[in-house]
Amino acid sequence: IYCVYSVSIPKAQVKFIKFRDFKNMDETAFMSDILSFPWQNIENLESVDEMVDKFNQSIIDVYDKHAPYVTKRINKRHPVPWITNEILSLMARRDSLYRRARRSRDHLLMDQYRHLRNRIKQLLRNARLRYTRRLFENRKQSSSDLWRKVKSLGVGKQRIPQPVHIPLNELNTYFTSCSQNVNLDIVNDYFSHLLNKPDHRRDYPEFIFKPVIQGDVLKAIHRIRSNAVGYDNIPIRLIKNILFAVLPIVTFIFNTSILNVVYSHLNGSLPLSTLLIRSQHQQHVLITGR
Repeated sequence: IYCVYSVSIPKAQVKFIKFRDFKNMDETAFMSDILSFPWQNIENLESVDEMVDKFNQSIIDVYDKHAPYVTKRINKRHPVPWITNEILSLMARRDSLYRRARRSRDHLLMDQYRHLRNRIKQLLRNARLRYTRRLFENRKQSSSDLWRKVKSLGVGKQRIPQPVHIPLNELNTYFTSCSQNVNLDIVNDYFSHLLNKPDHRRDYPEFIFKPVIQGDVLKAIHRIRSNAVGYDNIPIRLIKNILFAVLPIVTFIFNTSILNVVYSHLNGSLPLSTLLIRSQHQQHVLITGR
């Protein structure tokens, strides 16, 4: 029993990547804009959220001006497993002969190209047959290994990832609608009981934060190793590049947050990982940003 199957090379999938073009950035103009930007105006905003939002948007605007995003198309076909380095070298020589023959219109070069082209076709056929034969020459291999090798040749159903689009609001509404009805009278009675319960807490000394200094912020930023893009769409690398200019305003935002006991709802927006703050009573609090 045997079967004949034509092994075809799958088409390369087109992929687009988006990145900032730092290669063509004018560093002198970039530094000039960073130093001349009025970062101190952020201090005049009313809330911490407004400060963080303005800070993030200002950084993005400057980088968009000097290192804008570019989109590049990647359409590189990966070589099939039976192509050897020798065949790749011959293919490069074949392409070079073809270009020279087209430019010079030399019939001798064109004949050399055709001869090499036919030779490469024969080498590819033989290499593919040898590769396929080696996959199945071991008769003692398990069925799972056998089918894995068969699928690697493009035979059978291939796994195609299907995106699942589930509206989160509809999902949340569905589960909340499935819950049992709550007796509001019982809930209100329980809350009233908790509010009327005597308070047995002791009187502790007042807890007051000390302001952080720029050195604390600088150490916290340098402790960040990951360059992942967070909620603010700003990798920490972009912050470190302009730290000489934005360190004072970042410190001011943190101190304003501590003074008003408010943490920005833009979770992860401030470029700080872990900051150790010492209070007046030598107690320590760990504040986490990214």
